[in-house]
Order: sequence, then C-alpha cells, then structure tokens
Amino acid sequence: MQTEIVYTWEEDLREEGRRIGREEARQEGAQETILNVLQRRFGTFPVALASALSQVRTSQELTDLTIFASTAPSLEAFLDKLHSGLQHESLTKKQTG
Repeated sequence: MQTEIVYTWEEDLREEGRRIGREEARQEGAQETILNVLQRRFGTFPVALASALSQVRTSQELTDLTIFASTAPSLEAFLDKLHSGLQHESLTKKQTG
C-alpha cells in the first residue's frame, strides 16, 4: 500500500513537470511566432522586445499579441500594446499581492 502511495505521488510530480514543460514550450513557440511576424512585417526590432515578450505569462495574452502582430499598423503600435499589457499585469499583481 505504501509503495502505491509513493508511486502515485511520484507520478503526480512527474506529470506536473511535464505539464509545466509543455506550457513553457507553447509560450516560447508563441513568442517566436510573434517575433517572426514582426520581423517579416517591419524588419528589425529592438532586442528588448524579446525580453519584454518573455514576461507575458498567459496563453490568451500571447494569442492576442500574435493576432495584433499581424494587423498592427506599426511596430510602435505593437510595442505600445505590449507595454500597456505588461504595466496592467504589474498593477494587477500589486493590487492583489
């Protein structure tokens, strides 16, 4: 019985690790897609853009940014949206934390 409990606990930890790894891979893929779209549309972009994108945490935000990257009127408009989203997230954390 104790062996079964340990096995379940270890398996739960492994599964959680795999889930986190898959989510991180999806986020990195979305970030790469955004950078590719922006480079294709606008040419070069600030190096800090990749760093700012890595701060975006939710899949929905990355999806929204991916769509906006393909329709943004300018790189500056994209950067404004990205930074306003990061500021909003930072303010929300401060209010709830």
